[in-house]
Amino acid sequence: MSYAGKWDYTINTTKSKSDGRKLMMPHQQEAVNALNAYYDLSGNCTKEQSGLLIMPTGSGKTFTTITWLMESVIPAGYRVIWFAHRQELVGQALKEFCRVAPILSEHGIKKIKILPISGQHAGMSQSSGYDINVCSIMSVATRNGMRFIRRMLGTPGARKVVVVIDEAHHAPMQSYQNVLEKIRHINPAMILLGLTATPKRLQDNQVLMKMFNVEENREKYGKGFIYEVSLQHLIQYEYLATPRYIPVNTEIHGDKVYNIDEKNIKFFEQFGELPEAVFDRIACNVARNKCIVNHYLDNRKKYGKTIIFAINKNHAEELYDIFSTAGIACDYVVSGKTDNHDVIQAFRENAFDVLINVQILTEGADVPDIQTAFMTRETNSDSLFMQMIGRALRGPYAGGTKEAYIVDFHDKWEMLHFWFKPKDLDVFKDVDVHDIIADDKGYNEINDIVEDENYDENIELEDDENTDDENTIIPLDEFVEIYRNISKNIKTNWEVIEDLPRWPVGWYAIPNKSAVIVLNDQLEAYQDMQKYLDVLLDENRSAEFIKDNYFAECTQPSSEDVDNLLIYAQEKRELPSYYELAETDIADPHFMAQMVLEKYPDCVYDLSGRAIYWLQEKYESSSRIQSLYPQFVSYRRAVENILSAYKKAEIYNEDERKEYHLVDDYYDIEELSNEIYSAYPSLKTANVIAISWSERVVKSWLGICHKLSSDTYRIRINKLLSSPDVSREAIKYVIYHELLHANGLWAHDERFRDTEWEYPNSDQLDGELDSLANKYKIDYRELKKGYHNVGHKEKDKLKCNNHFNPEAAGVLAGYKYCQNCGYRLPESAKFCNKCGRPAIYD
Repeated sequence: MSYAGKWDYTINTTKSKSDGRKLMMPHQQEAVNALNAYYDLSGNCTKEQSGLLIMPTGSGKTFTTITWLMESVIPAGYRVIWFAHRQELVGQALKEFCRVAPILSEHGIKKIKILPISGQHAGMSQSSGYDINVCSIMSVATRNGMRFIRRMLGTPGARKVVVVIDEAHHAPMQSYQNVLEKIRHINPAMILLGLTATPKRLQDNQVLMKMFNVEENREKYGKGFIYEVSLQHLIQYEYLATPRYIPVNTEIHGDKVYNIDEKNIKFFEQFGELPEAVFDRIACNVARNKCIVNHYLDNRKKYGKTIIFAINKNHAEELYDIFSTAGIACDYVVSGKTDNHDVIQAFRENAFDVLINVQILTEGADVPDIQTAFMTRETNSDSLFMQMIGRALRGPYAGGTKEAYIVDFHDKWEMLHFWFKPKDLDVFKDVDVHDIIADDKGYNEINDIVEDENYDENIELEDDENTDDENTIIPLDEFVEIYRNISKNIKTNWEVIEDLPRWPVGWYAIPNKSAVIVLNDQLEAYQDMQKYLDVLLDENRSAEFIKDNYFAECTQPSSEDVDNLLIYAQEKRELPSYYELAETDIADPHFMAQMVLEKYPDCVYDLSGRAIYWLQEKYESSSRIQSLYPQFVSYRRAVENILSAYKKAEIYNEDERKEYHLVDDYYDIEELSNEIYSAYPSLKTANVIAISWSERVVKSWLGICHKLSSDTYRIRINKLLSSPDVSREAIKYVIYHELLHANGLWAHDERFRDTEWEYPNSDQLDGELDSLANKYKIDYRELKKGYHNVGHKEKDKLKCNNHFNPEAAGVLAGYKYCQNCGYRLPESAKFCNKCGRPAIYD
């Protein structure tokens, strides 16, 4: 069982200041007024209320909705659950909630608690007692996530809850349906609000229409939606830019060049879109891609900051290569690329001119000052097209541009007929449209390809292996490689294990031998080894003994590393020189963000001037930071991303956590274990020689099961849990969890979880354990220091007060027994070979 970190926000609204934004456009205030008129927030309604809010991309839909929640819903005593279908949208909504939260002080609400839930934030087990939960639907809809929905609602949510689904056209998905049904079962009178920018997508979806009462509202009120504002209306107010539609004819004869056959035609007629195989051929067409790049080059000054909507991942990578080769500063984002967030942030900051993406920026991501959108994929979906062009339509009032260029690339078709014509959209009805023919160079290349019978349209493109992901999370094996290159003379035998977060903090340098890399969780074990080195050498202890007894609670080093240390120590009577990588904290953007807050509180909300100069000095003085972040701009961006929830708003995140109390052996582990065995006799099957507290506080796990041999196990419970702040039942639950491993359920698979969750109130106990960091101030460095001293005192006490009676019944001559685990030992033994505890008795 592992430890969960702190992710929640407790915002003191009286000390915080919002970023000053108001509902500055009439449509935003009209939307809030419509929401207030539509929903009964008195709490007296006994049935579910649901409706849809329609606001185009770029209209401030998220800001408007959150303002309504803060001004009307939260003051009325409602708990809020906000659902998004991607992690990035969770982060965006979280920032908006933080920025708007200070307005609650006007309603007498002094504090608001917010929890983000996604694969990159908190888990569902931590969702208890929060006023606002901002959730990724995929985190909530899992088997594990569903267990905690009742905890998330709590008593307040069971009475009053507002559920908001961002990009509501995804709501018919089974994941949403399952979650909503669970909430509905707990609170049949919930309020459900759907947000979407694409109303036309709803017309043929009966599930959506029913979910949000569209037809019923139309019959009753004459309109199906709570509020709807058109794109054309927003352009008139200059909240959105005036669009300039520029169709570009590639002059490619698609039927011939893309090998359209009867099967493709049938698919198109049935689904209204090209099959993926055809899209793949379009994406790999070199001449078409060069046509796209050449058109940008010819209009580079006019088009300015440009976003390109590519067909698929291969297409994005291909365009990235061609644009880069042409000298255009660009980057790309696609699903699964680890640095998407950083790339989008860099694009916001004008670090490059062109961003290529595949449906990452069709929904939610906010880059207001885009001048031009390139549409490289032909589609029959007007809603998809509108979502894409909306990225470039922010007008002057929204920090965008007065005009926006929508460049639409299309091929020539005879057998296929695209009935959707972008130029016929209302948004372009007053715009002069002239078809542009691809330039002569592009046209000739295309004709050459069509006429070349040997041309292979299915050329396999090589993946770009040199994409510079400046600010990604570095995999552990790459991280190790960085340290192996610290010195050309350093070599290492360290074997990578990827199950817990670990990183190198230093190394032992042994002449003519491989360096011994020291990981963060091994440092104290090596220090203990140094402290008792004389005893270890005198007793001629083996590498395996040292690994079993000194590294039982951390990553085990290789036997070769320990042997090399012992060989050196036998000659020198000390361990070799240790070199510390002392810059661990300074390379951590979370640590540096905190340093900025403390050192420059007056300029953190607009990181510039002295703060940037100071940060750059830190960067330039650290080769380690530079190895992780090749350019200062990427390191600065990483630090600014940590501060982004507070940017442009003075948010006071109040720490309400209590002091945590550690008491040595507060609970009797043997007694708790016997209670588990009594309740679950089948768990006695495994040969567990000892269940004990760990020697020190550990950060990376709550309990751990060691397999000592093929049929022998030892379980350790993190000494962190030896506290009156942790319930007795929670510790029993951890013991139960580890005993399941000892009894053959090693993997955390479905069978394991089913068995684990049979434990009474397992959801509450998981929540208690996972929420320790949210409820208590846990300083691991201080706790480790405190328990390090206690541990040695206890060892001294054992040496003085423990007695062994060699005449006792059953004792064999020449042997004694470990009082910790009962293992038989030679009379001369000073340590137990099984559990490592001292075995020196009077």
